[in-house]
Amino acid sequence: SSGLFTPSIAGAGVHTIKYLYTSTTGSCKDSTTQTIKVWERALADFSVSTSPVCEKQPVTFTNSSTSTEGTITQWRWNFADGTPVQVNTNPLPFTHTFNSYGNFNVKLNVVTNHGCVSADKIVAVTVNPLARPNFSFPAISCLPNANVQFTNQSSVPNGTASTLTYFWDFGDPASGTVNNSTLTDPAHVYINLGPYNVNLEVTTAQGCIHDTTIVLNTIHPQPQASFTTDFIDVCIGSPFLFTSTSNGADGSISQYHWAMGDGSVRTLSSFSYTYADTGTYQVSHYIVNNFGCSSNVATKTVYVNGYPDADAGPDKLMLEGGQVQITPPNNYPMPVTFAWTPATYLDDPTRLDPIARPPDDITYLLTVTTNKGCSDTSSMFIKVLKDPPVPNIFSPNGDGIHDTWVIPYLDSYPGCTVEIVNRYGYLIYRSVGYPTPWDGKVNGIDVPVGTYYYVIDPKNGRKKKAGYVDIIR
Repeated sequence: SSGLFTPSIAGAGVHTIKYLYTSTTGSCKDSTTQTIKVWERALADFSVSTSPVCEKQPVTFTNSSTSTEGTITQWRWNFADGTPVQVNTNPLPFTHTFNSYGNFNVKLNVVTNHGCVSADKIVAVTVNPLARPNFSFPAISCLPNANVQFTNQSSVPNGTASTLTYFWDFGDPASGTVNNSTLTDPAHVYINLGPYNVNLEVTTAQGCIHDTTIVLNTIHPQPQASFTTDFIDVCIGSPFLFTSTSNGADGSISQYHWAMGDGSVRTLSSFSYTYADTGTYQVSHYIVNNFGCSSNVATKTVYVNGYPDADAGPDKLMLEGGQVQITPPNNYPMPVTFAWTPATYLDDPTRLDPIARPPDDITYLLTVTTNKGCSDTSSMFIKVLKDPPVPNIFSPNGDGIHDTWVIPYLDSYPGCTVEIVNRYGYLIYRSVGYPTPWDGKVNGIDVPVGTYYYVIDPKNGRKKKAGYVDIIR
């Protein structure tokens, strides 16, 4: 015969088992006894000492199992996350990482040196999700002072993104306190090219922290604007030639911008430009490269200058062999130089009012040039009054030879007078100026043949002439 001893029913302790044998006749009996020791099972227990519990981050488990009989030799952990049962041989705290979030019934049982296995200790562990940090920034930013706007694209699987908090490190420690931000979508100004390691740390409502780092290497240098002009000063009506010498930095130049200082703009790399009026003009120029980066603004000041109003002064009369001073007005508001041409017969052709000694009639041209190179011209005429030789005979007979009393050069004496008297002293002819030589008539009638007497006053600084003239026919 047999029997079944159940320790769990009998309980811990020493139990005596008695076996009684009775023969089939019932008259013979015998018995025997044996003791059985039932060991007390160890008590499995543990706690989770990490808070908060987050996926993909180590969670510390602390064993607190006890045994009243024997020593515990194995701690068998089942994390209910699909990983194999972990058997530890010491009671020290250790970590386990859950690779996903959710609720996990973590189970522990322990084994003593007697081979007794404890009951399972089960603790429900809630593993919270990490945020999925992510962000974007513009594909192109430009120096100087590249203002980079960051767009937060972080999420969390449990749909509670509105409860996320943020801490940004823009990777720019030289910027001081503004290198960090707690805004959702911050912006940061960079003053150098980089690259910059931008870090975003995201904390969930449960306190789980996760971060990501993205390299910002899309900052472009600022293009440099510069230009040349063939002149700084021109005279009104003359053009400037403007030529961009700008550098597109790491890109190619796609736009040229000019402000001419008079309200006009231009968009070419090189061009000729003529201002409509005199004045001082500040020309501004900048470029944009194919990345959309604008350059600094280059400026130059140009000057459009007026022409002087040259005035050579009045024409002059001069007695033959004498001299005359040219007397132009000095009414120039700007620094000017003078040049008379031809320079012959002048004491100083670079003086405004030189003295002239020409032997014959002459026209002088005065060129007035400003300190900006703008010139204007004016002319004046000098009439050389030569000594008129007075003929003492003429024959007004109509033969076409010596029919009039021609006095050379006298017509060039403005205001001269000619008076003729007969032998009796009667005035028979008088002329102021001598544009038409006397034809030997008085009131249209021929005067008699004979000797007549004249007084010629050339004026203009020349002495009177007196003498006789014979009329023959």
